[in-house]
Formats: sequence, structure tokens, C-alpha cells
Amino acid sequence: MATMLRIDLQQQLTQAVDLLHGQEKVVSADAGYQGIASRAEMEGKGIGFRVAMRPGKRRALPDTLEGRVDDLIETAIAAGCLQ
Repeated sequence: MATMLRIDLQQQLTQAVDLLHGQEKVVSADAGYQGIASRAEMEGKGIGFRVAMRPGKRRALPDTLEGRVDDLIETAIAAGCLQ
């Protein structure tokens, strides 16, 4: 049973609901999927969404230890490594 689905940039946001089979607990997606959790098609599915930060916001992270840690976390989210 799959508990995680990685959505790649090649798929369109409007087609994302067709990629889900109903057994996902967490969906990891890149920044192109900002707002997917609030779409009407996703309501009531009980899926946790981990969507990466937009590139412009990542570039604006401060050059501090906290900023570098945040950048590493965003890299992991975008790569689908966090569940």
C-alpha cells in the first residue's frame, strides 16, 4: 500500500487529482503545486500536502544557520524525501 506520492513538475495541477489512488497519506510536490490542498477536488481526502517553497522565497532566505537549514528542508520537500 502506497502512503506517499511524488508529483513531478511535468504533471499539471489540474490533473493531480487523477494521480491519486486514495491510499496516500502524504503528497510531496514541488513549488508548482502551491495551493493544491485548497482545491475543491482535494477537500475531504484526508491527505497531508508538503509543497516546496517558491524559488524566489528560497533565494530570499537569510544567509544564517536558520536560513541554510530552511533551505535544506525545502530541498528535501521538493525531492519528496520528507514524509
